[in-house]
Amino acid sequence: MDYRHLGKRKTLALGVYPAVSLAKARQRRDKARELLADGIDPGEAKRLEKHAKLDAAASPL
Repeated sequence: MDYRHLGKRKTLALGVYPAVSLAKARQRRDKARELLADGIDPGEAKRLEKHAKLDAAASPL
């Protein structure tokens, strides 16, 4: 998905076709559009979410 945030052109990957259905890709696109409407960069949000999951998995309980 191509989008613009703060005047910069960016691309967001929604997934690879066989692993991600068209319906799921459309849901991800809609979520990214909602983030953009709120002024949040969806690529940055995706990256931060990924790092949070990795940190949670790495930290012992």
